[in-house]
Amino acid sequence: MKRIRYIDSIKGFAVICVVIGHVANGYLGYRNADIVYYNIFNVLYAFHMPLFFAVSGFLFGRAYSSDEGIRKEKIKAQIINLICIYLLHSLLLGVSKMIFSQYTNNRVTAIDLIQIPIKPLELFWYLFVLIIYYFVFSREMIMRLKSAVIFFAAFVLGAISTWLPEYLVFDLKRALYYLLFFYLGIILNKKEEILEKKRLAFLLFPCIILLYIMFWNQKIKLNSILLVSQALGFTCSLFVFCVFKQYRILGENRFLRFIGRYGLEIYLLHTYILTAFRALLKQLNINSIPIILLVSSLAGVFIPIAIAAISKKLHIYDFLFSPYKRRLHGAPPQ
Repeated sequence: MKRIRYIDSIKGFAVICVVIGHVANGYLGYRNADIVYYNIFNVLYAFHMPLFFAVSGFLFGRAYSSDEGIRKEKIKAQIINLICIYLLHSLLLGVSKMIFSQYTNNRVTAIDLIQIPIKPLELFWYLFVLIIYYFVFSREMIMRLKSAVIFFAAFVLGAISTWLPEYLVFDLKRALYYLLFFYLGIILNKKEEILEKKRLAFLLFPCIILLYIMFWNQKIKLNSILLVSQALGFTCSLFVFCVFKQYRILGENRFLRFIGRYGLEIYLLHTYILTAFRALLKQLNINSIPIILLVSSLAGVFIPIAIAAISKKLHIYDFLFSPYKRRLHGAPPQ
């Protein structure tokens, strides 16, 4: 599939937000954590994963869905590819967390490793949920439903997820919650002309600011108020799509497009880098928040890119990042 420049730029922006958000989240567990980390967490966690799912939905629609129907063979190959990536990197992460447990915020046990097929480790739930969505939307009967029906169902299911327990054996809570954003991406692919409406962007921006102001509370994380987070995630995702589509300074940005092409590799590897740099900066007694954010974020973005480049030279890239590549025939990276 031909690369779409503004989508690559959005992917770059989204994965940078993920890395910075995880830098801040890594320090929230510390005693007397600075309020700056909380503020960064609260702003980014309200929308960065909804935006990621919207991009994934857009790419799904572009690669696997058409007026003629679902491209079943291609989507089957991509589902297998995602399953391979999920299982491989979950095992690598789980084992590394067990070995270096003194440096991590979340402990992993042997039971956690056994449950990986049905219960994702905390950092790889996105892949787990994405596989579910690929399977669900590969059904012709679902894709034939009217968009309004699916939108309403996705919204209701997202609202229902509010009352589900946080930690289920099967990650049903997030699978229901993020459905709305994935389908938003599918719709934006079908009706891309929506993104050309400049009035929509100008309308969405004050709505986003108002939502943040209304529900900001230093004692509550916005992403834990699921209906508020749902509204913020939807409006922020649609706003980002609009401005990146309309303004070349964003949509044609070479830096963001470059980062976006390595979105999967950064997502899979950045947690190792951030954990290592958190321990290193602590040993060096570096407590400056700007330095921590800058150094950790740059490392979390660019070291995975370097690892991806080296893995290509060593001919192990496909094993690590696209195990089923031989059957994908040009399917887009997630």
